[in-house]
Amino acid sequence: MVANWERRGSAARLRTETQQLLDTNVSRAADDVRRRFAAALAEMKTGADAAPGSGTGCAPTVLDGDALLRRDILKMVATYMVARPFSSAADRGPGRGPLQVEEWRETADEYGRSYLQADRHELTAELRADLDLIHEVLAALPDESVEARGLSAAAGRLFALTAMACTDLGCAREARHMWRLARRFTDHAGDKAARQWVRGHECTTGIYQGRPLSTVLELAEKGLAIDGDWPCAGRAELLGGKAECLALQGRTAEAISTLHEAERTFEMLPSRVATDVESIYGWPAHRLCHAKSFVYSTTGQTAKAYAAQDDALSVYPRARLISRAQIELHRAECLIRDGDIGDGIRQAVTALGVLPGGRRRRFVLEVAAKVSEAIPDKERRRPDALDFRDQLAASGKQELSSGVPV
Repeated sequence: MVANWERRGSAARLRTETQQLLDTNVSRAADDVRRRFAAALAEMKTGADAAPGSGTGCAPTVLDGDALLRRDILKMVATYMVARPFSSAADRGPGRGPLQVEEWRETADEYGRSYLQADRHELTAELRADLDLIHEVLAALPDESVEARGLSAAAGRLFALTAMACTDLGCAREARHMWRLARRFTDHAGDKAARQWVRGHECTTGIYQGRPLSTVLELAEKGLAIDGDWPCAGRAELLGGKAECLALQGRTAEAISTLHEAERTFEMLPSRVATDVESIYGWPAHRLCHAKSFVYSTTGQTAKAYAAQDDALSVYPRARLISRAQIELHRAECLIRDGDIGDGIRQAVTALGVLPGGRRRRFVLEVAAKVSEAIPDKERRRPDALDFRDQLAASGKQELSSGVPV
């Protein structure tokens, strides 16, 4: 399969399922195959730098910010797929031990706190630089050492944050690569909390990324199987994502049951996790309220959805513009489901209108699309419905124009 991809080169356009099979094959391949894969990616990079039909005297193509970002991420993917940071080596030095691990844990924590407000382009560049550094440190440690495992947990979190930033920026393929690396590193670390946290956020962002619901649900199931009923932020995120996925599949009873399980998990979370609204590593009340709003809106239980939306808006920080807009769009969907077509469309238009154009990206447009889909067929030609559809189309063209956070 890797050889087939190499032959097609930069012309390859892979379906999601094929991409997953390719990644699995590369991760299991021998060193020479992995080196060829890296070379193929490097060739794609070179091709992106040159004009079509490049040769002597051809002017280089000027890449925009998103093209440069994709190129840099592919380069990083190639580095980590070929490198084997977990292979043992007797001549490796001792590093700096526990102090080094603690420093990188602090780095990962700092990124978790800055993530919610950071510019995504800048964040991705900073994460890439730190991941290069941590890779060098890992290469100097025996793979089974306590230090290597501690550093792997920190690296896994950084890969996950990179994946989330890529998703925000519309780089779906690159995000999938980052998620796989995040799982690989946290699995090696053996850190159950980190493993569940990574899979939980991959599950919830996968819904907005357009990944197959069956794939997302499988991620949730595997994540929940890691450590029974232990209450942690990762488990809560997994349950919330699973409930949302089941709701989208029309499996209402299972979705509600899973949502109730998420509520029970939230009640058992340590206070420091349940009250942490400044870090992506926390799981405060607004995350539970958001999951409830999503599930009840999707399953048509509008009375419960309205209550969840009121709760969510009362606890969401004002700075979380995108998350608050998502809740307002959930409400618009409910109004339309209740037959208040005009009010629902006005609600959706207002929710989008208060956001700067550059912030109407993947996470908000996916929810807005659900509002449009909820409009009954016989009402789709009304002027306000057509105007709303035009607003969505215009916003979609601006989706990748900015790296501002959600």
